[in-house]
Amino acid sequence: MINITKTASITAAQPDEIVTYEIQLQSDGLAVVTATLTDTLPFGLDYQSGSLTVIGLEPANGCLFENSTNEIRCQGAITTTGATLTYQAKVSSGLAPGSILNNNVIVSWSDKWNSASASVVIQLAFQPWAQRSMPTDG
Repeated sequence: MINITKTASITAAQPDEIVTYEIQLQSDGLAVVTATLTDTLPFGLDYQSGSLTVIGLEPANGCLFENSTNEIRCQGAITTTGATLTYQAKVSSGLAPGSILNNNVIVSWSDKWNSASASVVIQLAFQPWAQRSMPTDG
């Protein structure tokens, strides 16, 4: 069994803001578990090259970012103390205020019939300068 959690450094973002994501994988602690992880970045998030760090997954170089699918993919053994992945993504400019960016990660292990997922949501903040003031009678 693998437990998975995913967090983001912010819950409301502005265009061009950098978000740091953290994924924690924890096995039952009894044995090393071989797993496959897929984290697809939604439209509106741009992976920041070189930002992926991996701790507790062997081999550590078993993770990479696939430009063609906008995915982080990992395959390897989760140590008995667990694994942590972090990466950064930039919020694209041009997204409408209030847009929702739902980022989901899926992990499967053993015979691939076992899986777990976690997601985190970021909402684009409304720009204060974009709000219109009401005319006043004067």
